Amino acid sequence: FAIFLLIGAWHGNEIHFLLWGALHGGALLLEKRLLYPLGQKVKVRFGKGIARIYGTTLTQSFVALAWILFFWK
Repeated sequence: FAIFLLIGAWHGNEIHFLLWGALHGGALLLEKRLLYPLGQKVKVRFGKGIARIYGTTLTQSFVALAWILFFWK
């Protein structure tokens, strides 16, 4: 989490960069604690292909929304 805050600060000293870094750090923590086990359950229940679609869709949606914060002025 701290590394992502530093990456946000590296992009600039404005609050939206720090929020962007915090958002990515928080998302990584959330993914490792909650979403990874859920993805494993999806993989077991629906198969590897559906689990990959689930993970890719979730990641791309998050990144696209985070770019709004990154470019906010």
